[in-house]
Amino acid sequence: MSSALIFLLSFVAAPPQPLAKSWEETRQWAKSQHGIVHMLIKQKKYSKAVEEAKLLFAVRFPDKKEHMLVKSAQILSREFCRPHGKFVMAHAVLDHALQVVSLSESKALLFYEKAAVSEESGEVEESMKYLRLAQKHGKSPD
Repeated sequence: MSSALIFLLSFVAAPPQPLAKSWEETRQWAKSQHGIVHMLIKQKKYSKAVEEAKLLFAVRFPDKKEHMLVKSAQILSREFCRPHGKFVMAHAVLDHALQVVSLSESKALLFYEKAAVSEESGEVEESMKYLRLAQKHGKSPD
């Protein structure tokens, strides 16, 4: 799939998240949605996986739980990269996550992940750009 098509898909509005009565319901829904994306990647249905990931990142996580959303984005990004080599898709997932996180620490961790994806795909200059953005947000990965 071309990067232009992926770019266009990123502008398609995601349906609203289901109304949850509690954080636990939201967390369970997000966990299931992460599993759906994981299975679509395993089935090599990459475009559909990105669409479903957008639904996951449309969920509003409380600030104190935002690390869970970041971790999900990191895991899915790595699944796109290894062994599938779908770096553009990995960046798309991370970009969607970056649009919804509010904490500087979360943004930093996602930029570090984008740097790793760029480095793995051989884009060293892009990787350095994302490392600078991560520095700007002031949190290094563990």
